[in-house]
Amino acid sequence: MKFKFFLGSIAIFILVWMISIFLYISLKMYDSSLQNADVAIVLGAGTDGKQPSAVFQERLNHAVLLFNQKRVQFIILTGGYGKNSSIADSRIARAYLLSLNIPANHIITEEKSTLTYTNLVYAQEIMLQMSFKTALIVSDPHHIPRALAMCKRLNIQAFPSPTQTSKYKSTSKKFWAILNECFFFTGGFLVGNLSLF
Repeated sequence: MKFKFFLGSIAIFILVWMISIFLYISLKMYDSSLQNADVAIVLGAGTDGKQPSAVFQERLNHAVLLFNQKRVQFIILTGGYGKNSSIADSRIARAYLLSLNIPANHIITEEKSTLTYTNLVYAQEIMLQMSFKTALIVSDPHHIPRALAMCKRLNIQAFPSPTQTSKYKSTSKKFWAILNECFFFTGGFLVGNLSLF
């Protein structure tokens, strides 16, 4: 009886936790700062051959908008080598930005990261090397809350700048994207890579 009560209590705790994280992400995902910053950090989203993936392109387009509006002076592109790829994702993204007339000397790439957390770790190294103090985090809306929590953990002075357009358009796609973030959020919280506070 005690064991069943124990299992029931754990199940209820997990359910409440997941609902809380889901609501947290849903409420925070469209927060968008009007703050200017030294740099935009574009979180990686893979490539399709020698082109950024459709999701990655939306993030890159948003970074271009921020640069053209003079909201940032530089753009940091993140993303290392995908499976069976001989070109880093960030280098492919760089070529895409150059095709949109972003000056080469305003684009900085890191080619070692494979996850959101390492995207930010290596971006932070660049920020320290170049004396950048502030950053706008560019990603899909549902991804922003977790990324900002990581920034807080890493002591990066960052502000949200979610993409204005996203490939996650339908209600079902948004639901599953947020639910997926809940699991990543929970995993990151458990291993100490992020915090809600």
